[in-house]
Amino acid sequence: MPTLLLVLLHPYRAAERLRRSPRWLGAFLALAGGLVALRWISHSHLVESTLAALPATASAVDRSWTRSILDNELLLRCAFLPLRQLAGMAAFALVLYWLCTAFDPPVRARFKQVFALEIHAEVFNMIGGWAAFALMMLASNGNASGTCMLALLTSPKIFTLGYVVALTAGLPVLFGFSKLKAGLLASTAWTSATLFNAFLLQAVSASLHFRV
Repeated sequence: MPTLLLVLLHPYRAAERLRRSPRWLGAFLALAGGLVALRWISHSHLVESTLAALPATASAVDRSWTRSILDNELLLRCAFLPLRQLAGMAAFALVLYWLCTAFDPPVRARFKQVFALEIHAEVFNMIGGWAAFALMMLASNGNASGTCMLALLTSPKIFTLGYVVALTAGLPVLFGFSKLKAGLLASTAWTSATLFNAFLLQAVSASLHFRV
C-alpha cells in the first residue's frame, strides 16, 4: 500500500516506513496534483468570494478589474502553487525539527525524515480542502440535507485532528518521544504555524482593504 494511503489508515506504520525510507517526492507530486486540480475547479467560487470581500466603496470598474486580474493569473497561480506548498511544508518541517531537537530527544532523527512525515501528513489537509469545496457546492445548489450531512462528516476540525494525529504518531517513531510529549510538540508547532498564517492573512487583508 502506498505510504500516502497508509498514513490515513495507520499513521504509526506509515511513520515506521518513513523512518526506514524517507521518500517524499512521489507523495508530494500526488498532493500537488490534487491541490492544483482543486484550485482550478474552485476558481470561479474563489473569484466571487474575493469580489464579495471588496469594500463597499469599490466601483463596478474596480470589481471588473479585480475579476480580470484573478482570471488572467489563474495559470500562473496554478503553476507556482506546488512550489509555494513545498516551501510551506519545508518551513513547517524545519520548525518541527528544531522544536523536537531542542527537547533532547532519545533518538536523533534526520530532517529528511521529518520532512517526509510532514508531506505525508498533509494528505489530511488536502482531503479537507476537497471536502470543503464539495460542501460549498452543495450549499450553492440549495441541497440543505446533503449540506448538513456533509458538514458533519467533513468538519475542518476532523481533518486538522487527523493531520496532528499523523504527526503525533510519527514523532515517537523518529525521535523516541512519549506519545504525550509528541502530541504537545506537534500541537505547539501546528498552533504556531496557524497563528503566523492568521497574522499574515490579516496584514495582507488590511493592506488591500478586504473585509475578513
